[in-house]
Formats: sequence, structure tokens, C-alpha cells
Amino acid sequence: MNLLASQVIRTARMRAGLTQAEVAAHYGVEERTLRRWENKESNPDFRDVVGVVEGLGQDFLDVCKEASGSDAITVS
Repeated sequence: MNLLASQVIRTARMRAGLTQAEVAAHYGVEERTLRRWENKESNPDFRDVVGVVEGLGQDFLDVCKEASGSDAITVS
């Protein structure tokens, strides 16, 4: 299974109970940038995905597991 950056960012945002505008402001990007990441209209750098998740105080691997619907995450 390929876990998409959009799934990870959206899962982290939803877990935090925040809007796209709130997460964008917190991370320091424009709301439209975050919206494009979530809607698969552009691909964020890996460091941006990790930065958004960790900036929301969440564990990156936990969010990946939830986003994938699986307890098993393989990194290649």
C-alpha cells in the first residue's frame, strides 16, 4: 500500500480538530498550499509532511498507521 502525503496531513489535521486555515497558519504556509496538499493537487516535500504532523504535537508513525488503516507500516 502506498500511503499518500495527503492522507497523512489530513489525518493529522482531523485528529487535531483544526481547519485547513488553522493548520496552514500554524505551519507557516498559505491555506491554499495546505488545501492543494490535502487534495493531491501538489506534493509536499517529506519534511513538510513530517513538519505538519509533528508541529501539531503528534507522532508521525502513529498518524501514518491511522491514515493507512493498518498497524503495520513498512518504510522503503
